[in-house]
Amino acid sequence: GSPVVSYSISAGPAGAPITIEGLDVIHADNAHPVTRSISGFSPAPGTAVSVAALNVAGDGKPAVVVLK
Repeated sequence: GSPVVSYSISAGPAGAPITIEGLDVIHADNAHPVTRSISGFSPAPGTAVSVAALNVAGDGKPAVVVLK
């Protein structure tokens, strides 16, 4: 597929998505993962957080985790 150009992160049923983009996202791999601290983003335990990758074809299927 096409390279990832950004990631969309949202938390909870009505969470506004946060987009992470930049050159390091495009060139991330297992040896050089993407990490970000997001000021003010502190979902409570039990909150579902989803992360979806975006490329020229559109949004990918989101990965969803529930925080402990």
